[in-house]
Amino acid sequence: MSFSKTNPRFCPKCRLAKIHCVCEYFELFDNDNHLWLFQDPREKKKKNNTGYWATQFLSNYSYEDENLDGLFSKLNKINPEKVGILLPHNNSIELNEKNWGNRSELVVLDGTWSHVQKLLKIYDFDENHQFYHISGLKSSFEIRKPPFEGAISTLNAISHFYKTIENFEELEIKVQSLLQNRIKIWKNAKVKKKD
Repeated sequence: MSFSKTNPRFCPKCRLAKIHCVCEYFELFDNDNHLWLFQDPREKKKKNNTGYWATQFLSNYSYEDENLDGLFSKLNKINPEKVGILLPHNNSIELNEKNWGNRSELVVLDGTWSHVQKLLKIYDFDENHQFYHISGLKSSFEIRKPPFEGAISTLNAISHFYKTIENFEELEIKVQSLLQNRIKIWKNAKVKKKD
């Protein structure tokens, strides 16, 4: 069963069934770099919506899982030189403080790899924006086969960005704990199904 705002069995904050609530892991960080989270609408139906969970850790963000056109329209008013897209790409460069420079707007596209590629084409992100990738980071949330070697969850990528650029080491620790909790629950559920 997927999240529903009207279903009292779900936590309205983490969007999980209340018996699996992870709100205890959330801690708010005042981030300087604004997060723009474009989420494929199909993601909100998933139990492990790690992209959405990122918004529960950050005070400075814009998030949309339905009106993506409106969100892109707002982003389009910002100088592209201030924007960086965190996504492996043909022209992406390594994420570090030097390469990030004076940018202040972080764009993250959340969805399956094929859905993210469609979002890239629909909104022409390729035109004027710099892409960034993360090297050498193993995903903390491998509950399915990754689309390519080095692929990590949206929440992993976002927390690593803020650790690298804004020194939020505690954020990454909190995220690791949350994801480990979810993996434990997922593994236990698989064992019960076999039994």
